[in-house]
Amino acid sequence: MEELISSYFFVIISLFISFLLSILLLKLKATATKPGLRLPPGPWPLPIIGNIHNLMLSLPHQALRKLSLQYGPIMHLQLGETQTVVITSPEAAKEIMKAHDITFAARNISTTVDILSRGGRGLMFPPYGEYWRQMRKICIIELLNLKRVQSFGIIREQEIKNLIRSISSLSSINEPINLQDQLDVLMNDITVRTVIGRKYSGQDLFLKELKKLAELSAGFNLIDLFPSSRTVSILSRVPREAKRTIETITEIMNGIIEEHMARKACGKGDIESLLDVLLRIKEEDALQFSLTMDDIKPVISATSRPIAFAHHWKLTLSHWLSPTPCHTKLVATIWTVVATSARRDPNRHSLIHRSN
Repeated sequence: MEELISSYFFVIISLFISFLLSILLLKLKATATKPGLRLPPGPWPLPIIGNIHNLMLSLPHQALRKLSLQYGPIMHLQLGETQTVVITSPEAAKEIMKAHDITFAARNISTTVDILSRGGRGLMFPPYGEYWRQMRKICIIELLNLKRVQSFGIIREQEIKNLIRSISSLSSINEPINLQDQLDVLMNDITVRTVIGRKYSGQDLFLKELKKLAELSAGFNLIDLFPSSRTVSILSRVPREAKRTIETITEIMNGIIEEHMARKACGKGDIESLLDVLLRIKEEDALQFSLTMDDIKPVISATSRPIAFAHHWKLTLSHWLSPTPCHTKLVATIWTVVATSARRDPNRHSLIHRSN
């Protein structure tokens, strides 16, 4: 009797597994034969996770390079639910970003970026269309024209003088100088004064939140790989952190704008900042759509984000320039050139000091 039950159980399990495999094969066949879906070559995806495992054995850029050597400069990866086309050659990138720019301009944005960009508003992630064209027009004609950039020259000069005074003050009392920290302060102050018009007490918190925003938008987030999964949405911490970060930045921006408008009403402020330009455009209401505060806040955040991305570049460069034989040889070569130049003009290089 027990042998009969065991055999029945084995038959049922076998039929169930065969049924699941049949469904999986039919789904794969339907995907492969879907009309109009001509995907580039790529590694065979595993069920559920797709090709995520192909990127886990090494750093993502190194894994992509190895895959491109096998599958070519244009390849297809399935990252969870997300179908991804990877471009790894300058020629193919030129075709996409220049020759066929409009075709690829309306690509979908990830769940995380959708939260952080407030639904694709502002300068960085709006879908291609009239809104994007108007925001691009504001950026080119109003925010980044030659006259505007030159008008900020006095801010750069003042902050560089402040940097030199700070370094001189520390060196006069033989205090050690962390040049990286000094340059971070310089970049922060120049950017904040250019974008908002002046330095303010809460700028450190604002810049900290922008760095967090950059960290959340970078890398692979589970919710971006499985956007339709309610389980992943509940378990993933990224959407909650993204919403908290945006709420904090929005609260800070509300205070900045209110204080800025109050100062302007009192006639304070000489140089027209980027925030002044956007508020003026909002008041003029000459665009094909009404520029609102919900449009201005992402633009201000975007124009301040180079500070946040500089933090990631610093970490990348510090990793790239970690002590290796090539790095040691590069440093030796640089100092040989500097020493040769210093012998030719000692006065010019009197402040250069080599630190091992």
